[in-house]
Amino acid sequence: MLGAQESASRNLHISTSEHLHKDTVPFLRRQRLQLAMSSMGSPVLDIATPATHTMGLFLQPYVVKHVHPDIQHHQKITQIIITGSPQRYAQLSDTCIDSLRPTVSWIDSHTIHLNCFPSRSLMLHYASVVATYLSLFRRDSGIVHLRPLDSDHTVRLIRESNLQAIGKIDLAIIGNVNNLTGLEGLTDHWYGFDRSEFSIFRWQKFTSRKHQAVAVIGCLEQLWGDTGGHILRALCTQLNVKCVIYIAKCGSLSEEYTSNGWIATGTKAFLKGEVIQWSCPLEPVIDMSKDMSKKVARGPIVTVPTPLCETRDWLSEWASKATWVDCEVGFIAKAAVELGVQFGFLVVVSDNLWHPEGQNLSNEDSPTVISARKVLYDQMTKILNSLLLRLDAS
Repeated sequence: MLGAQESASRNLHISTSEHLHKDTVPFLRRQRLQLAMSSMGSPVLDIATPATHTMGLFLQPYVVKHVHPDIQHHQKITQIIITGSPQRYAQLSDTCIDSLRPTVSWIDSHTIHLNCFPSRSLMLHYASVVATYLSLFRRDSGIVHLRPLDSDHTVRLIRESNLQAIGKIDLAIIGNVNNLTGLEGLTDHWYGFDRSEFSIFRWQKFTSRKHQAVAVIGCLEQLWGDTGGHILRALCTQLNVKCVIYIAKCGSLSEEYTSNGWIATGTKAFLKGEVIQWSCPLEPVIDMSKDMSKKVARGPIVTVPTPLCETRDWLSEWASKATWVDCEVGFIAKAAVELGVQFGFLVVVSDNLWHPEGQNLSNEDSPTVISARKVLYDQMTKILNSLLLRLDAS
């Protein structure tokens, strides 16, 4: 099976000898950086602190895992520029799905570029992560700068990628597809190793019992934020897809749902002030029996730019409006509704914002979490196999 276990592929694991100064926490404050990007207006980046963020003391280990070692170990850096720069995918034939993370280019002895996949959402996320890290370790978060990104850059890259090589399909299953090992029709043989400049996708394509063309599609890069919506639009315009199912993870805004004990789904999303509602093809399948609905919970989801904006004040505001929080579903749902594509999501509840202790985003590579998630992915696979049969019969 292509792809390492989800826990290994979702995070950049970094060890560091640095520790928070004993006087850091009292002096930390919630800062706001005005970041000028010509194609994005002037977005505001929240720099999280343990005193105000829902992760509390788990904020530091979460952030450290996602900051490049060069930034951590070189104290004399005076400028960190977040850029959108695709990697040389033709050289990455053995790379796992969802395993690529930003790289660093040294411009001079004091300046580095943090090269992200060219997605505005992802670049904002990493700018927030790096700035939060610097603030936590009493370094100057003001040295983080975002390089302007053309609003169509991601669209062009996806359009020119190897996605079109998949051919026409009826159903696409996208996202954390590494773990769907029991899906009917799935094998150990993946496609997409064409060594082209933008061969960023890996897939398996098969025909279901009633001649539905199905593709299970993974991306080498993080499918983050607005990228999800761009991919759905490409699936529709290039591959004529009729239905898309997204597999990933989310946080719970309800105290009821424990970390790594539930699968979340829904038919309503909040995105940048918009409310998006749709009819989900998974609903009839989940309602078929208690066995299908086991460990599945439904509710509205709010899509945010980064987990670092999830402060305690934010949680108090949103807990009465939404059950789940993530960074992609709203974008994908919006594109699906606009294009008339059926859409559904099945996502692991990775953390509970009310209860950061125990299993959370800072320790999701632990054997306990991996074992718990396998149970949930097996249940997702059972639901998807039933969906295939239902779509076959329609």
